[in-house]
Amino acid sequence: MKMYFMSHTYNSYGSWTCYSILADFLCDGIPNFGDALKEITVEIYYPNVGKPKKTLEGLFESHQAFRDTLPKVTFLRKKKTASIHVASTDSGTMFEKLSLTRFKARYANVLEWLSLLKKRLKKTDKFDFNAFLEYCKSREQEMPKTLAGLRELEEQYDQQDEDLSEWDKDDVDWDEFHPDAKTLLDDPFYWSGISDFSPHGNDTGHDVFRWYQEWHRKSKKGNPVTFFNGLIEGWEYELTTDDSDEQYYIDQTAIAIAFAEIKIRGVCRTSVADLARQAIARRRTAALEATDWPHRDERLLTLEMMEKKINETEPPV
Repeated sequence: MKMYFMSHTYNSYGSWTCYSILADFLCDGIPNFGDALKEITVEIYYPNVGKPKKTLEGLFESHQAFRDTLPKVTFLRKKKTASIHVASTDSGTMFEKLSLTRFKARYANVLEWLSLLKKRLKKTDKFDFNAFLEYCKSREQEMPKTLAGLRELEEQYDQQDEDLSEWDKDDVDWDEFHPDAKTLLDDPFYWSGISDFSPHGNDTGHDVFRWYQEWHRKSKKGNPVTFFNGLIEGWEYELTTDDSDEQYYIDQTAIAIAFAEIKIRGVCRTSVADLARQAIARRRTAALEATDWPHRDERLLTLEMMEKKINETEPPV
């Protein structure tokens, strides 16, 4: 059994400290409760706080609109995976400090959210959900009693992650992608869910990839540029803009769609390949101008890697 607890604000996404430790803590030595369920992901959506950053008004509004539809629970029997989307009532930040009080509060939240899954399981599903939930509750007895103990636990799980290969760290379910996707995108960088420079590791790229999957299921023959334009219009952005922040998000979106095409379809159609190449050119110019930026060389290298893959996977004319 694997569990993931992922946090969303209108402009950020990731596995925040307490929830990351909790996922490892609950899965550490977990018994087998049945073969019907192998993975649970809890997607946590935090409330908007204050006013949106400039040019992010569209994301601000769409985040709140999606929160209003929650909770939502999905169980994919064939894949043996479940996802639980919930609206958190407390505020949060990806930079929150580790504390025992916060860890216990997050643990209580997780128990409540996991219980939502029960209504999606049938009696015929070979999974003892009641025993699973009781196990999760019993883990409170093994919870660290001090902040020092909690930090030791964090270090232990971090070391376990370090010992994994680069491919295993991303834990990709290859059944969700085109059969040739791993061969075409043959470096773990392209699949990273945490690198800001990877196609879908940054906040924008992650969300765009998820939206692309939903769009592709309904519009397999649709033009990806139509999807791109729909996002940009929904955010009330201008395709031609002098706003550097707005241009950054537009460029991240174009790159994310291009690599979504490769991962899902096995090709990057010319219409969106052109958009992505233009976006990469603008990001390259920005990186070249940032002469004092410590990540400049890494950014330039990853832009070159992405451009190469787009060119390689574009269908011949």
